[in-house]
Amino acid sequence: MGKRNIEKNLPVTEQTKFRVASVSKMFTMFGIMKLVDEGKINLDEDVSKYLGFELKNPNFPDEKITVRMLASHTSTIRDGKKLRTASKI
Repeated sequence: MGKRNIEKNLPVTEQTKFRVASVSKMFTMFGIMKLVDEGKINLDEDVSKYLGFELKNPNFPDEKITVRMLASHTSTIRDGKKLRTASKI
């Protein structure tokens, strides 16, 4: 399977943990773009339509957050308590 630590010659096992970080974003976008190609998602639609709950930036409650904005990191929302409670505004 490969080495989890080349210097120490430690192999990858079923218990080896990997940090996926930005790699997962790429695979998520591949899936989203497949749905766009199939006409199931519109990049410029309010993402709330697809999430099943309202997602708003508390600082800009009248502005919709689109799939495109989330995909390009331009939604202006930040992770944290305000984001989790934004749907209650």
